[in-house]
Amino acid sequence: MRKQEIKVCIVLVMWICATMLVPNAVAETYNVTGRDAADVTFQSEAEAANVPPAIDDTSFGMKIIAEKEVYPSGDRASATIPFAFTGEDVIFTIDVTDDNGEEDIQSAVTIFLSDDESVDGGDVSVSADAVESTKDGDVRLTVTKTWNVPASEYGKKIILITAEDSGGLSATNSGIKVGEVFINPQIGFEITSSTEENIVSLQFAEYPPGTTDVSAYQNPIQIKNNDPDGVGMRIKVLVQGDALVNQDRTGSISISNMKVDGASMSTALQTIDENLAPGESNTYEFSLDYPVPLPAGNYIGTVTFEIEAL
Repeated sequence: MRKQEIKVCIVLVMWICATMLVPNAVAETYNVTGRDAADVTFQSEAEAANVPPAIDDTSFGMKIIAEKEVYPSGDRASATIPFAFTGEDVIFTIDVTDDNGEEDIQSAVTIFLSDDESVDGGDVSVSADAVESTKDGDVRLTVTKTWNVPASEYGKKIILITAEDSGGLSATNSGIKVGEVFINPQIGFEITSSTEENIVSLQFAEYPPGTTDVSAYQNPIQIKNNDPDGVGMRIKVLVQGDALVNQDRTGSISISNMKVDGASMSTALQTIDENLAPGESNTYEFSLDYPVPLPAGNYIGTVTFEIEAL
């Protein structure tokens, strides 16, 4: 009779746990008859430890959007401290990693705007459930948040980030400082005469009708950008005016007869300085043409300067 060779296949499943190291364990014996193969299956078990997430502070980005982007590219690219005004959008971006997978981070990433370098109850916080995520199936999660600047906030804010996983485990560097932003900085400027005195009015000397290019007593008018909060704010200077009206009888001098640096003014705002740097000043010459006919008398109008932060 031919001997029948019996093959026994035993599948062992690894269980990673120190408690499985049992000394003097009795080996299990398997006897199979009537077959040339056998299978034995065991359950496999392993347990992954929960690890804390980590905030990648080098990935932090911030954009400030007015009518268009003004930071980091745009009019405020050279700002000493990035700044934003009421109604503007600040877009924050940060990466957080978690070796348990990006899904473990969920949406528990919070951005704080603090007066100091610690998180406390008085800080402005960006609601975590409003954070939008981009997920690519690995251990890195990029979160972005758009915050619209309220009128109630003012001052230099330290930007802090906290993160925790789905089990409530905080990031190893939770509360880390990633940047700064100044909210609603002051626009500061001076308007003075050639003698550096404050201007109450622009005055032109008495001349007969038909006289042109009559210079204002206060020429040259000087405007200085004070940048009181030291954020590196540049400003735009605009001007407009209304007709000078005779206070004693009928008659007026059109605002187009008034000129600034040789250009006729109007009732609409016109730019006389596109970009006045912080701490710098510039001068402007005002003149008036007396029309013909022009009744004698005292004529009064208005000139308005508008200063815009860039």
